Amino acid sequence: MEPRGSFKLQIKGTGEVKLTPLGYTLIDPQPITIKAELVKDLIAAALEIGFFEMESEYTEESELSVTPDGTIEQGFGEILDGEATTYTIKIGNHKKSIYAHYGYPKRLDWFYQLILDITGVSDILEDWMHE
Repeated sequence: MEPRGSFKLQIKGTGEVKLTPLGYTLIDPQPITIKAELVKDLIAAALEIGFFEMESEYTEESELSVTPDGTIEQGFGEILDGEATTYTIKIGNHKKSIYAHYGYPKRLDWFYQLILDITGVSDILEDWMHE
């Protein structure tokens, strides 16, 4: 069995990182530790991209079309398939969650890649996919 990309990644302020596959799997959770300074870098990056000011949910596809009179019309349609990611950051009593399915800002994807790079999770996920 493999996680097929479904996993939970938790990073504590102490640098303790816990990577757990979701669903039925024979793969054990992976304990990882990063330096506390890197946790601070992730928090700074979250603030830099405006994480706490973003919408709480991104689930609609934006469609642009040109009308017969030449004006641009924008519509939205619900997207019900594909991958989705939920990001949650808790600093003290302040907590923000973002459900990113479709139409989310590109800076959120950049932040996701930064998390994977700093924690080294990309390599572990790659190994999981080949087990």
